[in-house]
Amino acid sequence: MPKHDPILESYEHDLALFTSLFCALTTTILWQYRYQHDNGDWQNILSILLNVDTSVFYSVTGTISFDAIRCIIHSKSTRMNSQHTRTCYQQIVPNGRTGARLLQQWATTPRSLNSHVQDIFNIIDCLRGDPDDLKQDQLVQLMHYRAAPKIHQIIMEMKEFWGEESPFAIAQRHLSVIKKESAWWERSIQLTLDMGGQIIVRKFVEADESESEGERFTYHVNASTISNWIDCHIFLWEHLEEVSRTTSTGDVEVVVEVLTVLVSCLHQLRPIWVLILLLLALRRPLAAAEKTNGWARVGQLFTRKPDATDKTATLNEVLNPKRNESYIQAIQHVSTITRWYAAAISLGNCIAQFLDTKLVKAEWHHVVDEGGESATTFTAEGVIAVLRVLMSNKPKVENLQYVQNVARIARIHVKAGHL
Repeated sequence: MPKHDPILESYEHDLALFTSLFCALTTTILWQYRYQHDNGDWQNILSILLNVDTSVFYSVTGTISFDAIRCIIHSKSTRMNSQHTRTCYQQIVPNGRTGARLLQQWATTPRSLNSHVQDIFNIIDCLRGDPDDLKQDQLVQLMHYRAAPKIHQIIMEMKEFWGEESPFAIAQRHLSVIKKESAWWERSIQLTLDMGGQIIVRKFVEADESESEGERFTYHVNASTISNWIDCHIFLWEHLEEVSRTTSTGDVEVVVEVLTVLVSCLHQLRPIWVLILLLLALRRPLAAAEKTNGWARVGQLFTRKPDATDKTATLNEVLNPKRNESYIQAIQHVSTITRWYAAAISLGNCIAQFLDTKLVKAEWHHVVDEGGESATTFTAEGVIAVLRVLMSNKPKVENLQYVQNVARIARIHVKAGHL
């Protein structure tokens, strides 16, 4: 194979920027597939359950055959004040008995993430033998016990992104306009609510008893109830922020139980909050809040229609997907808070389909970057060099700014770090 000189000052810089670009191209499409369809994807569920740490990032790849599931887990973390990079390797051997003990004693075990990968596979081996409701509930609680700091981090980052408030608070400030357009969005929605969800929702909105049965409730979303629905979501948001911050203090079991009920309710109310965030009356307020407070991100800089004679028009079209608007960003943000709950429930419900009698084999490769160096950054000259290769010898200024923004907010995918 012929050897090519790096486009930037090193191959590492090339890899970082090209990886950032490829990630930018697929982010919104992946979100649409993962969150709008219950696809039962084993790798997605496993990846979510593994990613509970705020400083270590995991990715999962592998194969599923008729007799075995083979997984390779890649992760990367950074340790300061050293000048070396090392790779740790561990063969994961699932132990169902150990997993059962962990589920039973989740509240009394240290919140250590060093053994989290092994713990998840132990739990999987436990559930495949007897995925009863109690074990599933224990898994949900364990995941929220360990993911609570990350949930709190997500909520605080979202507050910063939207101007120290939630998207629902923005909706509350624009109620008058929302109500004027009620003819466009009024509807009845059926929800399946557990007991915790019923108690919370009942504080704000009453179900239509004539059309409800068991845990399946019919609610009306209209000009008379929309204010109450928004208040319900603000209530959930504020309590999630507080409870996720305090899971390491007080009675751990009680605090985590409250956190789980709040997340579960938010998950079950998804049809309602998606409807709210999709309201046409919120498009401009959300975009204005993001423009004022949000970070530079994919699609934010390109607003003009590409010129057909422009050699970089294809780049503009691909890197500016219409899905990546502010209201979609808001839906994505709220979805991230419920992903551990959704993944734990999906695993419990589908583990027989996933595993059956298959043998589970897993390897864990963890890279520890002990250099503590700052993230790779790119000069204007470096970005121009990449754009020359991609599209044109004279890239436009807005394209240059766009790629710089992508490079600033992206991180190298952990699998790419092993190449």
